[in-house]
Amino acid sequence: MQSFFRTCSIAILATAEAFASNSLAAQQIKPQQHSPHAAAAPTLEQLVQKKIRYVFVLYQENRSFDSYFGTFPGAEGLFSRQPNQTPGFYQPLLNTDGSTGTMHPFRIGPEQFAADTDDIDHSHPAIVAKEDIENATPRMDRFALTEEHKYSHGLIPSHKGRQYGELAMAYEDCDTIPILWRYADRFVLFDHVFSLMTGPSTPGNLSIIGAKKHPCHQACQKLTALHRQ
Repeated sequence: MQSFFRTCSIAILATAEAFASNSLAAQQIKPQQHSPHAAAAPTLEQLVQKKIRYVFVLYQENRSFDSYFGTFPGAEGLFSRQPNQTPGFYQPLLNTDGSTGTMHPFRIGPEQFAADTDDIDHSHPAIVAKEDIENATPRMDRFALTEEHKYSHGLIPSHKGRQYGELAMAYEDCDTIPILWRYADRFVLFDHVFSLMTGPSTPGNLSIIGAKKHPCHQACQKLTALHRQ
């Protein structure tokens, strides 16, 4: 599942590179210092830290990136490639008469009360089933069917199950979440940051909070292992 993120690292990196190049240019016009104890050139991280005081990360819990930003202009999303080059673009879904149909991403908006939809199952077992991994390769084509089965009994899906299966393939746009799209347009949108684990919210939240702090990262790995048991 993708998350609300992606190009910020590029923006920060580009800014930092500009700082670094300016610093190097300034060093070139200074008299050379032959002292063996001359200070080493600042690292890229040090240059960035001088210019950036705070970094705010906004992410939406229980929603995939494609659900909210799959059609955001310039982002790599639902329609960036041809359907046959996008794993899971077409997915099977049972009809209430027992026949098998096919689903693909579709838009829902204010007229469908898209701002207040239920969550789809994002537990570890459900996500693994939805990814449909074969030979260590996720086919990503069982999101709709797995969600439908959760709310159905027997071979014929219930109407509620069918609706949840459809919800797994729905996406929203700026008509439903204008403030988030404004943030993405005004600041930076990450479209290539992915979850470190397949599972529920708590391990993912700890991972984001822990960032590069190794003890937190290790604790997060242990918590993820507990969730999988």
